[in-house]
Amino acid sequence: MNYDKNASTVSAVRTPSSNKKMWPLPSPVRDPNKKIDIYCCLNDAKHTKWGGRICKLITTAVSKLGSAENGDGKMIAAMATQIPIRNFIAMSMGVFTPEMAEGLLRILNDEESSLTGIAKIIKGIPAAIAKLPGLLKAI
Repeated sequence: MNYDKNASTVSAVRTPSSNKKMWPLPSPVRDPNKKIDIYCCLNDAKHTKWGGRICKLITTAVSKLGSAENGDGKMIAAMATQIPIRNFIAMSMGVFTPEMAEGLLRILNDEESSLTGIAKIIKGIPAAIAKLPGLLKAI
């Protein structure tokens, strides 16, 4: 089985040194013409008007959480922008809802319904604030 960089699907690769199958990583290059979906991360949306702003805001805010000597703040910021949006839902224990994710996707895709996306996020904030202590306690 071979891996073709230009193929839309990934197939297993057999290494010459062993007979084991290895799965190559997907290409880090993403077509900017494709819509951002729930499987994308915030870094995938950096080229959009709001995606770049959101990534910059998260990177600036989160990188201050760690120590400068260890560089762990930068690592945390990188993790925050490289986690797929669907994982925000799964890992937030209900703080970040699917409706909020849908709103975020509308904003990231620079759709005409960005205001609807903002409204979905704002509508979910009171419930998110109520659930936040439980999430922080679990961490």
